[in-house]
Amino acid sequence: MEHYTDVMCINSWQVKRYIDSYSASSIIGFSPEDLVQLGDIYAQSQATFSGVRGQQSSSEDGVDSENCEMKVSILQKQIDAYYKYLEATAELARSKWTQFGLKTMVLGLVLLLLSVAVHLTALSIVGKILVVCSKEQYKLLEDYKMLEACFPWRRLLFFGSSSTIFGILCFPFAFSISQGVGFPQAVAALKQDGFLLAVGTFAVGSAIGYLLPLKVNIYGERKQCWSIGEINLGCFMIYQGNLLSCVAAIAIVIIRAGSFLSNSFILVEGGVATFLLASTGVLTLQSAIQNESMIFKALLFLILNTLLGVIGVNGVSKETVIHPEQMTYSSAIFDNISMHFAITILAAVLPLFVLIFLVTRWLRVKHYSWDRYCLYTFYAGGILSYILILFHWILEDINFMPSITLPNLLKDTLRLLFPRLIYLLTAGLTVFLFYKSQSRVESVNSTFKDRTTVAAVAMLSVWSSTILLLLGKQGPLILLLAILQGWCILELQNVVKNEKEPDAPKNELWSDPLPVIQWSLLAVQLFFCTGHSCTFDGLRYPAAFIGFDNFNIIRQGVLLAIDTFGVSHILPIFGLPLLVSTKRSHVRSGECDLLQLVQVFLIHGLVSATMATLSTVCVTIQRRHLMVWGLFAPKYVFEVIGLLLTDSLIVVAAFYYF
Repeated sequence: MEHYTDVMCINSWQVKRYIDSYSASSIIGFSPEDLVQLGDIYAQSQATFSGVRGQQSSSEDGVDSENCEMKVSILQKQIDAYYKYLEATAELARSKWTQFGLKTMVLGLVLLLLSVAVHLTALSIVGKILVVCSKEQYKLLEDYKMLEACFPWRRLLFFGSSSTIFGILCFPFAFSISQGVGFPQAVAALKQDGFLLAVGTFAVGSAIGYLLPLKVNIYGERKQCWSIGEINLGCFMIYQGNLLSCVAAIAIVIIRAGSFLSNSFILVEGGVATFLLASTGVLTLQSAIQNESMIFKALLFLILNTLLGVIGVNGVSKETVIHPEQMTYSSAIFDNISMHFAITILAAVLPLFVLIFLVTRWLRVKHYSWDRYCLYTFYAGGILSYILILFHWILEDINFMPSITLPNLLKDTLRLLFPRLIYLLTAGLTVFLFYKSQSRVESVNSTFKDRTTVAAVAMLSVWSSTILLLLGKQGPLILLLAILQGWCILELQNVVKNEKEPDAPKNELWSDPLPVIQWSLLAVQLFFCTGHSCTFDGLRYPAAFIGFDNFNIIRQGVLLAIDTFGVSHILPIFGLPLLVSTKRSHVRSGECDLLQLVQVFLIHGLVSATMATLSTVCVTIQRRHLMVWGLFAPKYVFEVIGLLLTDSLIVVAAFYYF
């Protein structure tokens, strides 16, 4: 027992030294109040230790039986004193390191729940405006008035500002009453948490203002767009022509969101996304067989999904993206240098030709074209980007081939020059496309679908070059498979419906949610197929230094974000309008294409908001779990960043397409 007491003493001293060292060196260490409290408990334990040692030495002169009992009681006091200190330290460390802040957690969860409700409400409003637009007696209003009817920004600004002012004024009184402190202390607390309070109250007030029963002026009539008591919500009116499609879409979203509660499912999230995507492919194949249409495309979709699933299961290490000597088809396997060059060139030229074909095909849509100068400028910039990628990869291979030597100065210059030119071309062409989207001259017979298709294909081709460069040599094959699988999704949404259905023409006014869910699952699948994972050590840091040797937190952070979220967020979101522009219809619904595009963006945003909400709920439930910081917290961080990026990209895409 004496030895155990000595161990407790040494352990307590080690813990105190670590806590003091951590608080002195860490930016987010323990607060001074907590350190003072722990110091007092440790001082009491040390005082007890000194007193106990004195009592122990004085009791050695007593009778043996009494001496033994006295010695046990003295040692027990000593052990209790150190146990009290260790228990207090463990409780403080547990509250600091193994759970999130309760205030911010509750606020974030409330905002996410309101975000899901806002998405559902917006879908309801858009669905009802589509009903109004489909009536022949109404003429189409301007696009901005229609969008303002869907998203009344003046109403949101009024409710948000009012809530912020009310919250700031009431906070000092509520804080002083609840905490039992004076008004000056409440004002000091307001200064400390004022920004969080302002953002939270503005967001909550705007969401509540949007969720309240809303009447908007559409075509000169006051229409009730949404009310709490209505059962026929617009989210259930999205696609009435195929009930199975709606049920399958909702079930897949719920299944994937529910899988976040299990650490086993999070570890194999890429496989889960592949399985769910294959399930939707089976439903599409069933519909194709029933309608005797597009059976080959449905089978091709399943085959491509299987190939991407195999790539995702095998995985691609983050080292193989940057170092060509570690590629599976490197010179260790192919001793023939010409064969190695041929594989490198083929891996880059094949997707290059596919993307050039898509751009040249869709930029020459009937009744819509750019002027010759702008068209040739875009062609030259896009083709030059892919040629520079090819040269950059060949240069990387030359560096590891002793038979081919180049001056070191030339190699270093070209190694840094080629990627920087690609980044510059991507930025310049992006600005060019935004300028053309706002100032282009349209022909008389140009339709919204034609313009949207051209804009989407052009933007995808521009950003694919930078993303391919960052992904490395395995990127072209994966991107080519993704292009084919995305083409299958676009084509399979046009499976011929049964013409005997009386509501078939009417139902074509609403967007089918199942292709949007497939598009989202394809984005998740591509995230894991390209070697990424929802862990901090899964970030491919070498990709942030392609074209640069020096570190800059903003520059390298942007490149790392493009590499991480390029194939899962940037390309899929800018490609979402293709689901509307390639949809064939038996009715004249061109005037409703804009609202259908809004629906597609809202459905995709709803899926992201649902996933982030369930991930937050999972972290809240599992905040005491052993793997909370190793698995659940990184997944939560990736989902929240993905939600913020999704919403931001949807806003940017809205400016670009609308």
